[in-house]
Amino acid sequence: MVSKRADTNSIWPLINHPRGKYYDAPKSKNKNLLLWQVVRASTAAPTYFAPQMIDVGEGQQAAFIDGGLSMANNPALTLVMIATLKGFPFQWEMGDDKMFLVSVGTGYQEFKRHAGEIDEATILTWASNIPEMLMQDASWQNRIMLQWLSQSPTAEKMDREIGDMNGDILSGKALLSYLRYNFKISEENLNALGFDRTFDEDDAVSIADMAKPANKELLYEIGYKASSAIRPEHFSRF
Repeated sequence: MVSKRADTNSIWPLINHPRGKYYDAPKSKNKNLLLWQVVRASTAAPTYFAPQMIDVGEGQQAAFIDGGLSMANNPALTLVMIATLKGFPFQWEMGDDKMFLVSVGTGYQEFKRHAGEIDEATILTWASNIPEMLMQDASWQNRIMLQWLSQSPTAEKMDREIGDMNGDILSGKALLSYLRYNFKISEENLNALGFDRTFDEDDAVSIADMAKPANKELLYEIGYKASSAIRPEHFSRF
């Protein structure tokens, strides 16, 4: 799991490998962290939840918030780093026949505003918009890097300039096999799922609002229907 330690502005991957540097360190023993604390530390979205306070050793309290408020929003690339970098204990070999990464998103909505809204934005408007803008940037950058490291059957069009990056390989050969599944919450996509109702753009905005727990059953149904994008042939090599 990935959390952000807010009091030091640092990203903390929390792993339970017994040879991990901080698993059983003299001053910091991650093996003693309670699972519920780790889960909450990785999901404590500011303004929705209080930070998760954790004793990180010698009685020092640290404040952890949602790891999504970092470049680890969409932590798939961070997972590749954890699996391969020498500073971590796994040190797996890379190769499209050796590493298979499946990344599943929780749905998203494109950030769009009228230019006039941006031109007239106040400090409060910017304060409410900037986190979403940066989180989408982080997810976009993670996806671009992973598509650059692989040749993925689920590669998506990143923008009109670089397209889906077919044929673009950072190192000359694919370093992993990569699948990405996510659902863009839009009026068009919702109505294509086959519900016995019609959605409009206001519905899409409401469904994408994570502050509305009443949506949870509908979100489950959307996820179930959207899972048709997951195809057996995507997994045939493994």
